[in-house]
Amino acid sequence: MLLKENPFYIISASMRDNNAEIMDKAEEAALLQDEQLCRDAKTILLNPNKRIEAEVSWLPGLGPKRVKEVLNALTYSPGEVFQYEFLMDKSYSCSRANILINALATLKDLDVKVLETWIETISVCFSNIDTEMLLDTINDSREAAGISDIANVNTLEDVLRENKHFFVKIIKNAMNDLGTEEMVSMFTAIVDADTCSGRKQGTEIIEELVESYELESQSFFNRANLIIEELVKTIKTDAMQNVSEYVLQQKVNKLINTVQQWDKIAQPIQVCDLSKGLEHEESKHIASVVRDVAITLYNDYGKLQAAQAITSMMKQVFAEVITVAEKNEEDVKALSDIAQSKAKEKAEEEREMNYSAEFGLLFKSTVHMTREYLEFDGRKIYYSQVENILWGGVRKSVNGIPTGTTYTIKMNYQGGRNYLITFTGHEDVYSNIIERLWKGAAVRLMLQMIERFKTGEKYNFGNAVVVDDGILLTSSSWFSNDTRFYSWRDVSISNGPGYFCIQDKKNSSMSVKLDYLEIMDVHLLENILRVGFDKGISKISNALGE
Repeated sequence: MLLKENPFYIISASMRDNNAEIMDKAEEAALLQDEQLCRDAKTILLNPNKRIEAEVSWLPGLGPKRVKEVLNALTYSPGEVFQYEFLMDKSYSCSRANILINALATLKDLDVKVLETWIETISVCFSNIDTEMLLDTINDSREAAGISDIANVNTLEDVLRENKHFFVKIIKNAMNDLGTEEMVSMFTAIVDADTCSGRKQGTEIIEELVESYELESQSFFNRANLIIEELVKTIKTDAMQNVSEYVLQQKVNKLINTVQQWDKIAQPIQVCDLSKGLEHEESKHIASVVRDVAITLYNDYGKLQAAQAITSMMKQVFAEVITVAEKNEEDVKALSDIAQSKAKEKAEEEREMNYSAEFGLLFKSTVHMTREYLEFDGRKIYYSQVENILWGGVRKSVNGIPTGTTYTIKMNYQGGRNYLITFTGHEDVYSNIIERLWKGAAVRLMLQMIERFKTGEKYNFGNAVVVDDGILLTSSSWFSNDTRFYSWRDVSISNGPGYFCIQDKKNSSMSVKLDYLEIMDVHLLENILRVGFDKGISKISNALGE
């Protein structure tokens, strides 16, 4: 109760007044104010059991002059009571707490930092109340008043517990005058200071404030949890559909921002629970949902950067939830190790893909290759641009005397434009170029071809039509143009000088010879079929696994 609602205030009585003095003061007070109010106040103060609440809510230990000084200050300058030095002694903790909470109830438009200090001080004052010392102070006054002592300290503790609820109500009213963001920020700072960032259990008043805050925040958590869960579903779907890195990262950034905003509300609860050796269940749930998407992004789709961004955020957001923090620390380390390993692999790949050469006697040619592009005689093509590719060599001779091999590399890009390289001799240069082209462009094109076969596309290679589960061959006989479809198990493959051959196992006239230097992507088809035939597959799309 407020001091001005206290029976001692209503009839201007002292805690040391005896029964006769209480009755006299009640009669005098009834002449100036509500008679029933004064009668009720008298009844409470004359009853040893009923008056305990009034005593605990009053100013135990203070004499009449100090009481008058305090009441006058609370009426005309409530802010001044904060600095009263005579109240700093621990024996006055109950009185000081009552004075400060009454002052706070009347103060308006306090600066946030000032309000924060008041709340912290009130909670500490209340926690400093020594029930044994308070019992002695009240019983000393009762002895002077001729009223029976309070026999059991438990009775006093029950009243203080009820008083704590009143304190929390007044503090909440003061906090509600702030905007939501301002209030949450201030309350987080209060809980953090009260618990030493969760390292020690906080004061009773702050703990009860947190309990009330958590209850009132539940509707926010219910809404925010649904938003986070929907974002996680969207990110998983986008990753599965292989959307662009930019689009995926935008969704991941939105998730990170949403969880960070969620954490601003959860932070006081997390810290308070940590101080009590508990874990915020709502935080554990959201952490599990968010961790799951990070694991899925990397394990299922290889999205290391996105997974690292999420786990990095979780390290900050869930630091106060021990089991989550421990798991996340393991995740961060695992992803960090993977990132370092990939960085080493990338550096090694760059080293392996880098190649430069200058060759030729009269007219010099230059070649420069990196992990991203090929540059030959000043003409550059990026591997990502390449749409089709062929390569090969033709040995030449004059009068039976070898004159060298002419090498040809041809690539289509940007919808049909050609990039052509030809040179004679220098097999080492040719081998180095093909080795890097295979890694830089051919592997990607081969995987794309497999995917297209899987979706039902067909490819024309010479006069043969290739589909996922077989090939349409035309007879190579002069006197027949028979065309038949063969499953892959009915044909064999082989090489000839400058060509790749696919033919009926039983009838060699049903065949196609694909010239390496005339038909695009023959090397890709050959590689897919050789891998698939080794596995005994029935469909090209299964060449890399069912």
